[in-house]
Amino acid sequence: MNPGKSLFSSVIGHYYINQFLTNVFTYTLYFFLSSAVYGQISVDSLSYEINHTHHDTSRVLLLIELAKAAEFKGEVSKSEQLLNKAIKLAEDVEFSKGVAAAIFYRGWFAQKKGDYDTAQKDYIQALEIQEKINDEEGKGRTLTTMGILAIRHGEAERALEYYDQALEIKRNHHDTTGIMAVMNNIAVVHLQIGEEEKAIRELEEVYRISKILGDSSTISTVMENLAVLYFDSNQEQKAFDFANESYNISKSQKDYIGMSMTSSLLCEFYMEKGQFDKALTLADSAIYHAKMASANDLLLYNYELYSKIYAEKGDYKKAYHYSEDYKELRDSIFSLEKAAQISELSEKYESEKKAQQISFLEQESHRKDQLSAARQEKQQITIWFVSTGLGLLSVFVFFLYNRFKLTRKQNDLIAEQKKVVEEKHKEITDSIQYAKRIQSAILPPLKLVKQYLPESFILYKPKDVVAGDFYWMEYKNGKILFAAADCTGHGVPGAMVSVVCVNGLNRAVREFELTDPGQILDKTREIVISEFEKSEEEVKDGMDIALCSLRFESNSNSVRVQNPDGVTMNGNAKLQYAGAHNPLWVIRNGEILETKANKQPIGKFDNREPYTTYTFELQKGDIIYIFTDGFQDQFGGEKGKKYKAKNFKKLLLSVKDKPMAQQKKLIDEAFENWKGNLEQLDDVCVVGVRI
Repeated sequence: MNPGKSLFSSVIGHYYINQFLTNVFTYTLYFFLSSAVYGQISVDSLSYEINHTHHDTSRVLLLIELAKAAEFKGEVSKSEQLLNKAIKLAEDVEFSKGVAAAIFYRGWFAQKKGDYDTAQKDYIQALEIQEKINDEEGKGRTLTTMGILAIRHGEAERALEYYDQALEIKRNHHDTTGIMAVMNNIAVVHLQIGEEEKAIRELEEVYRISKILGDSSTISTVMENLAVLYFDSNQEQKAFDFANESYNISKSQKDYIGMSMTSSLLCEFYMEKGQFDKALTLADSAIYHAKMASANDLLLYNYELYSKIYAEKGDYKKAYHYSEDYKELRDSIFSLEKAAQISELSEKYESEKKAQQISFLEQESHRKDQLSAARQEKQQITIWFVSTGLGLLSVFVFFLYNRFKLTRKQNDLIAEQKKVVEEKHKEITDSIQYAKRIQSAILPPLKLVKQYLPESFILYKPKDVVAGDFYWMEYKNGKILFAAADCTGHGVPGAMVSVVCVNGLNRAVREFELTDPGQILDKTREIVISEFEKSEEEVKDGMDIALCSLRFESNSNSVRVQNPDGVTMNGNAKLQYAGAHNPLWVIRNGEILETKANKQPIGKFDNREPYTTYTFELQKGDIIYIFTDGFQDQFGGEKGKKYKAKNFKKLLLSVKDKPMAQQKKLIDEAFENWKGNLEQLDDVCVVGVRI
């Protein structure tokens, strides 16, 4: 194990975020605002100032600060609402710096929750505004934070590019604190890629400057980094001294993220030394402070540490328990009381899987102990035989005979246990296969799909046996309705949610006789929320979906309609589309025409609005594509990166002239080649229809 490096790859760089307000704006109001985070001025005081200030720019800054205070207290939803309010007000009064600052903080809060895609989008949006208004200081801050996120994704070269740009800006503005922050993070990147000498030189320079300036926050972070280097070079006492002093500095500043990171680092040190009880105490501290900071990425990391420690101690029950906590936080797995058939399978699957794994681990441990005892006993018998001589040969034979009987008994016991495990495994497998048959029953038969859409394909690749993704089709009043949907989670939990969502779609069309895609999604959302609200616990599950309605017209001179991008589409088939997060792509004349979805899921959402229905007239040869995000989010390729929408568009354009069946084959091959030996990240569903 290499302590520190795995930790730094996910969470290093917290110092710079805590220093974000340094030089955010040149307004004197900053000195009032910055105190709110550290509790020097109450939230009530901020609210009073917002209600009584007559300057809109000041109100924007106060809203941002109030959002920070709310996030600091763990009121995540409230902080997001305040930031969105600040963005709208700043846009209304054309206060571009305020817009960029609020968007930046929205990205930072998303990053703390582990939503890295949203964070990256917000950082890029903030950077574009700052470049447009020539806000060099703002660019420096945003570039530095993007570098931190690049480190989180393991993109060292990109992180160094961001940091080099940020460092040049901060040097031009003589921002000493910012320079030290960037140099610290550059050192971390060099440490990650094995350039330890560069890392040491840079950290020592930052440490020297921060000591002169008395900058305790920077000193704390640099000490943490140097502790890793000293531990790797077998200077353990120095490593512990630096790490403990870093923790004390973070504690004096009530920096929960810093305390959690340093506790995790010390935990790894003690794990390396085999002192697991001390490691557990530090893991407790790390988890407590991660929860206080609402830092899900740190919490995720420390659950994994917990599981590893108990596994090393041989306590497999607790190791399994914390590995389940890790998986639950990672995958956002929630239980449901609906879909009774699949719910029963889920409970049975989880309980039996747990019993099976614990039993297996205990059997392995017991078997090793037995084998070790057998070896010791055999050695003792051999020594006894040699020392006693041939006269005690009969005694040796007696012991040997008893040893043979015991071994045979143990082998019979192991064989019986193996048989039980195999039977349990078969029961679980059969249960999941039955769940697959249940889910297959709610999917439209491919024969029916071909009947209504002969020039089409469906690429459906569940991550597990059952899936959260599904495709759906209905025929109503001369309209062919079809969709590609992605429910929360995958595997058994995702399949449970899909049953509720499919039921909502079916009722919206069959019971309420709706055919307009936007109205169908509105009604489906209403049904899904109603079903989930019957639970005693709050359930926030739902789905993303692209829903189309296709009607073939006998008159090819139908009305010409424009899509949201202003491109006129006409022909002998009328297409209507509405979406929740999932877009619609239409290929025409070698180009992809994209219609974006509403940015709200089918499920609980704070600011719900009716879904928009877009209407187009298609031409012969047009190809419709709808899909979930599993294909684009798959990691792979030479550098293990996401496939992304840009490459997906190139792929579809490259196969557009092929027959639909061949398109499906080529798209599937492209996915498998990109994935390589990596695990499939999510369910995949792609639907293509040629007019």
